[in-house]
Amino acid sequence: GEVGKFTCNVAPQSTTTYKTQVDKACYSRYQQNYNSPLPFYGFVILSIWFPIVVAVIYSLCVRRRVEEIDSNTNEPQTQGEADNEVQNKGTLYVSYFYFFHVAICVLSGILFTILQYTVFFPSGFDFEFSCSLPPTGFTTKLAHILNASDGLLNMISITCENSSAFEKQLWWVIVSVLNTGFASIMFGELIRLCRRSRNRCWSSDAEFIMVYLLGKQYLHIQLKRTNLQECIDFYKRQVLEPSRTSNVIYGPKTSLEQLYINLVIHTERAKHKFSKSMRRHEIFNVYMEVPQHSICLGEVKDLFYPNKDTDGNYPRKIVVVGRPGIGKTVLTEKIMRDWASGIDECYCGKIALYFKFRWFNLTEFKDISLKTFLRYGTGLSDEKFETIYEHITKWPERAIVIFDGLDEFNGNMECFDNLPPPNDPNVSMSGISLFIKLISGHLLQGATVLVTSRPTANEFYSRVNFDRTVEIIGFTSDKIEEYVSRFCDNNNRNDLKANVWNHIKSSSDLLNLCYIPVNCFIVSAVLFECLSDCRNETSALPTTLTELYDAAIAHFDKHHYSQLDGQSSEDAIKKLELLAFNGIVHGQLVFNNDLFDEQMKKSGLLNSLSNPIFPVNTQFCFIHLTIQEFLAARHVVETFSPEKIKQFIFSHIESGQWHLVLQFIAGLLGKKIKMFKKNDYNDCVLAFTHRVIVKNGKIDFNKDYSLLFVMKCIREVDDEDVVQEACETTVMNDVVSLSNCRTITAVTALTSTDWAAVTFVCKHMKKLTELSLYLSSHLSEEGYLQVSNLLQQRCVKQLRLMGRGFHTSEYLEGECLFKALMKSQCTLNHEHSMITELDLRHFHITNECLSIMCEFFKNRHASCLERLTLHSCGITSREISKLCELLDIMPYPEFTYLDLSANEILDESVRVLCNALKHNHLELTHLYLDKCLVSDDCIPSLCVLLKDERCELTVLSMEDNEGISDEGLRMLCESALREEHCKLTELHLFKCSLTDECIPELLKALQDEHCGLNKLTLTGNKFTEKGKKTLRDIEKHKHCQARGLQFNFGML
Repeated sequence: GEVGKFTCNVAPQSTTTYKTQVDKACYSRYQQNYNSPLPFYGFVILSIWFPIVVAVIYSLCVRRRVEEIDSNTNEPQTQGEADNEVQNKGTLYVSYFYFFHVAICVLSGILFTILQYTVFFPSGFDFEFSCSLPPTGFTTKLAHILNASDGLLNMISITCENSSAFEKQLWWVIVSVLNTGFASIMFGELIRLCRRSRNRCWSSDAEFIMVYLLGKQYLHIQLKRTNLQECIDFYKRQVLEPSRTSNVIYGPKTSLEQLYINLVIHTERAKHKFSKSMRRHEIFNVYMEVPQHSICLGEVKDLFYPNKDTDGNYPRKIVVVGRPGIGKTVLTEKIMRDWASGIDECYCGKIALYFKFRWFNLTEFKDISLKTFLRYGTGLSDEKFETIYEHITKWPERAIVIFDGLDEFNGNMECFDNLPPPNDPNVSMSGISLFIKLISGHLLQGATVLVTSRPTANEFYSRVNFDRTVEIIGFTSDKIEEYVSRFCDNNNRNDLKANVWNHIKSSSDLLNLCYIPVNCFIVSAVLFECLSDCRNETSALPTTLTELYDAAIAHFDKHHYSQLDGQSSEDAIKKLELLAFNGIVHGQLVFNNDLFDEQMKKSGLLNSLSNPIFPVNTQFCFIHLTIQEFLAARHVVETFSPEKIKQFIFSHIESGQWHLVLQFIAGLLGKKIKMFKKNDYNDCVLAFTHRVIVKNGKIDFNKDYSLLFVMKCIREVDDEDVVQEACETTVMNDVVSLSNCRTITAVTALTSTDWAAVTFVCKHMKKLTELSLYLSSHLSEEGYLQVSNLLQQRCVKQLRLMGRGFHTSEYLEGECLFKALMKSQCTLNHEHSMITELDLRHFHITNECLSIMCEFFKNRHASCLERLTLHSCGITSREISKLCELLDIMPYPEFTYLDLSANEILDESVRVLCNALKHNHLELTHLYLDKCLVSDDCIPSLCVLLKDERCELTVLSMEDNEGISDEGLRMLCESALREEHCKLTELHLFKCSLTDECIPELLKALQDEHCGLNKLTLTGNKFTEKGKKTLRDIEKHKHCQARGLQFNFGML
C-alpha cells in the first residue's frame, strides 16, 4: 500500500526500530495533512461515475418516448396514431427531464470541485514531506508526550518521500480538470437551453426532440408532401407583395414597413369615463388612458407571448379592440408580413391565414367546407393549398388564423347559439359558423385565433372567453413625430418633416387629434399637400384650425361614405352636427345607440363604447372631442341667423366649455365673409371683442386668459381687414401694454399657434409699446419666428422676455432675439424705438450672443436703456469679460439697474465686474447677484466699489449665496457701510450663512452716522432668538429711527 512507499531519511547510525517508528509517525502526520476520511480513489470514482449514472437514469426515463416520436416521424401514421399524437401535442416532459438532467450535472460538477479544493484534498499531494520529531533515542511514548508539550525539547526535522504522491497528484489534477470542464460545458448547455426555451418555437416533445436533441429539420420530417415547403414559400412571397392602396399609405413607396409605427397596445379594455366637471385638457387625457392594471405590449409579437394576463400560458384566442382608424387592419397586415418574413421565433414553423369578416356577407360564404374556407384565407389555388391544408389539419397548433373587422359582419347573434351539431371538417356550413367552431376549439383545436373589432361589436365578442383581450390606444406624441417623419420619407420630401411636425405639435388640439393613426394620416396629408403643392407659391400651411378640420371632415366624407351616395352622407353629417351641438349644450359626450342610424354609424366619426351599467346596450362618442366641437360649430353657423350667432357668442364666451366651438365659429364666419361679403357677419366677429377689458392701457393674459382666446378667435377669421377694423373701432385700440408673465411663477405659456394669433392681432394695435412675454422652453422654431415677427412689427419701449428652463439644456437661445430686434422696421430716431427695459430670463447667453448684443448696443438700438436683467442665462466666468466689454460700450446715463442673478459667475468674476463698473463711471444704482455661487472672497472688491465717491449703488442683493458668512458681512460693515461715500440704502442677504457672531459688527455699522441702510433682509440665516431680539432693539437707535430702518429676518 501507500505506507510501504513512504520512507524517511534518518541518520545512518539510527536503529531499524527507530527508523520504523519515524516512518510510522511521519506517515501519520502526512495522512493528517494530505488525506481525508474519504479515500482519494473513492473520490475519483464518484466524480467520474456520478454524471454517468445521472445520464443513464435520464436516458432510461425518456428512451421510449424518443424512439416512439423518432419512428413516427419516419413512418406513415394511421388515423389512430395521428389522433393520439394530437392529444399529446402539448406534452413537454422530455424537455423538462433534459433540463433537470443538465442542471444536476452542472451542480454536481461545481459541488465536486468545491469539495476537492476546500474540504477533502485542498493541498494536493507532495512528493517530499518535512517531518519534525524528537532527537534520536527517545521512545515513541516519550515522543507522544513531547508532542503534546510545545517547546520542552528541541525538535529535529526529517525529510520524507512518498513515491505514490506523483500518481495521486496527477489524478488530483485530472479530476479537477474534468469536474471544472464538465460543469462549464453543461452550464453553457443550460444557458443555450434557457435561451431557446424563452422564445421557443417548439410546442411539444416531438418538436423538441427533432429540432433540439436530434438536430433534424422538423418541418421537413413532418411534411408528407415533398412540395409543402415550396407551397409555403410561394404563399409567403404572395403575402410580401406590395398591395397597399393609396388611401392608407400616401406616397410612392408601398411597403408596409416603410410607414408602420408600433401602437400603444394594452391588455384589458379602456374605459372612457367623462365627467361634466372635466376641463378640456383632462378630456383629452381620457382618450389615452389605460386600465390601471393593464400590461403594455411593446411590439406586435408580444401579442402571442405569455404574460400575467394569460397566467403564463401562451394565448390561443386573442381579441384586439380599437376605435375607427386606430390601426387594427394595419396591425393584422403587419402580423402577416412579420410571419412571412420570419422575423421572430413565435412565427417559427407556423402558417398564418387572413380573413375579413365582410367576406362572410358574401354568397360564397353561406355554405362552405372548412377546406375551402381556409383556402380563402390564403388566396392560393386548390393545388398549392392541398398540402398546406393537410399539414394544418394534422398539426392545428401550427396555424395562426386572423379575422379582421368583426364589426363588419351583418349577421345577428343567433349564429353563436345555433351551430350545426357535427364538428366534421368535411361538412359544409356558413362562414360565421366555421369561425365560431374555430374560436371555440371544435375545429383545429390548438390553433391560434386572433380577432380584431371595433367596440361596436361588443355583443359578439363578449360571448367568447378569450385568453387575451387587448385594446389599441393609439399614438403617443413621439409616435406621431415618427409617423410624420416616415410619411415625408415615403413621399421623398425629407425637407418637409420639420415643418409638418412643428405645425402639428404647436397646437394641443391638433396633437391630441393625431393619437388616432388615420387622423394622423389625414392631418399629415393635408399639411403635406399644402407644402408641396406647386400652385401654392408661398407653401403656406393651413393658417387656421378651421381649415384643417374642414379638410379632415371632407376626408372622412370622401373615404368612409364611398358606398353611399352624396345626399346620404350630407344628411348623416347634418344629423351628427345637431347631435354634437346638443351634446355640448347638455355636457354630454357619450350617447345611446338609439340616437344613431346606420349611415351615422358608418361615418367614421364615432367610437363605440360598452355601457358600464347595461353591458348589452352599446353607447357611442365622437372619436375626439374636437371633432364634436367642430361639428357643433358648423351647426351654429349653418342654421343660426347672424343676429342669433351674435347672441350665441355673447352668452357663451365666458364659458371655457365652448371656447373651441366659438373659435371654430369664428373660422367658419371668416369663410362666410369671404364668400358673401356681408357686414352682418363682420358684426358677428366684432362681438368677440366685447369680452376684452383694457385697464390703464394694459391687457394681461394671466389675469384674464380669455383675452388670448379672443385673439385666437380673431386670428381664426383670417381676414386682415376684419382684424384691423376690430383693433381700430373697439377697446383694443387703447392697448399699450401686453403681458403673459406677471412674475416668474405667474405665467401663461403660449404655443406657436397662440403666438401666431397674438402677432396677427397685435401688429394692428398702433399704441402697443410694452411687451412682457413668457416663452416656453418647448416653443418650436415656428413659435420663435412668430415672436420675432411681433418684435419687428412693433415699436417696443419695454421688453421683458422670460423662458422657463431649469437646466442648461432647457435654456432658450438669445441670439435670435437680438437679431430680430436689430431687424426692427422702426427708424433709429423713432420715439418708440428706444428700449428702456430689457429683461431676459432663462435665455442662453453665450459669448456669441454677447457679441451680437455688443453690436446691438453699438448701433444705439438701446440708447435709452434703463434696466438690464440677465437672470438665469447661463453666464459663467468665461462670459463675464465679454459682458464687461458690453458695459464698456454703453455708458448711458439712464442705465441704473443690472441683475445677473442665478448665474455661476463666482468670486473672480465679481472682482472683474466691480473693476468694470468702477472705471466706466456708470450711474448704476441697483446690482443683483443673487444665487451666483459667490463667497466672502468677493466682498473686498465690492467694498472698494461701494466706498468710491463716484459709485451710485443704493441697492445690493446677494441672496441665496451660502458662501457668504459672518466674515463677509464683517468686511462689508467695516470697509463699506461705515464709509462716508457709501450710498447703500438696501442690503439683501437672504439665505446666506450668517449667525449671531456677525451681530456686534453689524450693530456698530448700523449705529454709525455714515451708514445709510434703511432696509436689511436677513431671512433664512441661522440667528438665534437672542440675536433677533438684539437686532430688533437696534431699530430704536436714533440714527436707525431717523432713516426708518426695517429688518426682515423671519423664519428659515
